[in-house]
Amino acid sequence: MSSDALLASAPVLGPEVLEAPPPGRGPERSFRVLVTTVLVVLALLAAGLTAANALRGPRVVRSDVDPVRASAVAGQHWTLDLDQATVADRVEVALEPDVPVTSTVTGRRVDVRFERPLDLATTYTLWATLPGTGSHGVSHVVERLTTPTGEVFLLQRAGRAGDGGTDQVLRTDVASGRQESVFHARGVQEVASAAPYLAVVRADGANGRGALETVRLGPGAGGAPVPVASGSVLQQLRSSGAGGLFGYVSVAVGTDDPPQLHALDPATGRSGLVLGSDGQPIQAVDWRFVPGTSQMVVQTPDLLVWLVDPWNRTPVRPLGGHSYLVDFVPGTRQLLVEDRTRSVLDLATGQQHELTSPLAPAGQVVYQAWTLATPERTPVLLSGVDASGVTTSDLTLEVGDGGMGGRPVWEVPTGSTVVRTCLSPNGQLLELDVAPPGAAPDGYPIVPGSLGTAAVLVDLGSGRVSDPFPGGASTWCH
Repeated sequence: MSSDALLASAPVLGPEVLEAPPPGRGPERSFRVLVTTVLVVLALLAAGLTAANALRGPRVVRSDVDPVRASAVAGQHWTLDLDQATVADRVEVALEPDVPVTSTVTGRRVDVRFERPLDLATTYTLWATLPGTGSHGVSHVVERLTTPTGEVFLLQRAGRAGDGGTDQVLRTDVASGRQESVFHARGVQEVASAAPYLAVVRADGANGRGALETVRLGPGAGGAPVPVASGSVLQQLRSSGAGGLFGYVSVAVGTDDPPQLHALDPATGRSGLVLGSDGQPIQAVDWRFVPGTSQMVVQTPDLLVWLVDPWNRTPVRPLGGHSYLVDFVPGTRQLLVEDRTRSVLDLATGQQHELTSPLAPAGQVVYQAWTLATPERTPVLLSGVDASGVTTSDLTLEVGDGGMGGRPVWEVPTGSTVVRTCLSPNGQLLELDVAPPGAAPDGYPIVPGSLGTAAVLVDLGSGRVSDPFPGGASTWCH
């Protein structure tokens, strides 16, 4: 083959000519495919979530409870707000540790009511089964709350009245046992607490003429004197606790004026005489706050008992005649009264029923009993004589409704004397103020005590007994 023929058959080298891609191909199409795929996936996910939401049960969007108030007063509430309605007659609720509760359902809200105060320093678990309406499923809800450790203020007197010593108010943490002084002054007669305030009554000398002061603890701490009639003796200082008020009785020295009951709101400074059914200042022989409220139960000199609002917002209500006011069942509106027998007057229903007295084992007598400290337990202080002829005392917990059915949990130290007993607001703890052997009286004029008194706290649920705390006459007693 000639060279010209070879050249004619060789490929021609030069720039490559690229053909345009056919319509519908290239980066634009790939992007459209990706967007379409994403949209389809999102649509499927949304459909799945919609289906899942249509099948799931109610969820809790808000849980509301006040642990402080719930551990002081019966009848408090734990509310659960839901994102959808639930079937009211199929809702199941339980509380652990076990506390009797009732539940009501209104729309998207479940309301759980505690039938007694909760224990201090305890974590409670609320279990709720919430069936949805229609095709909705069932939810099993778990919520928790922890109640406060609890504190009490003990009065520690420095010595005999007139010796010039400074008395102290000791804030005492019930769980840890830590104490700190939060107030000090001479001649302290009584102390009451309505957080964050204390009320303190001091006596001037042997005649007992009183001065009253409120003290705010925590942020904005400080004290403020409360104006009282000159020359009056102040006594029966008490607190409504969660109700936020104080009350006290004044007696004008050197006159025939009857004892008058006063109410005081430390937050606003409002104070005034409490009026009776006739619109005149009520004459108070004895009185109590209804737990957790501002209402008062007042016994007049004719032994009639009245339910009174200190600010006159509701009419005065008669409660009949009774020889003695014992106290309220802790945290409730059930008033213990004593006539020939002891009975319970329910202020909510107006019903009254008689109580049976605790029975003592052979050889012992009931020295003191705190009937209905809780529905399940009654602490009973028993006194008896042992085989050697020595008088002994011990504290027994009576369980249930019949017989003693309990066990001794604490023995009064030999030679010591229980001079005062008080219950915590929720009825869980019993305070026993114990004077040592041979303790001398402190000589205070209105609320006398014994030198060297110490307080022992007994947990009525577990039977656990604390080490002695310096002081006594705590705010639980007022």
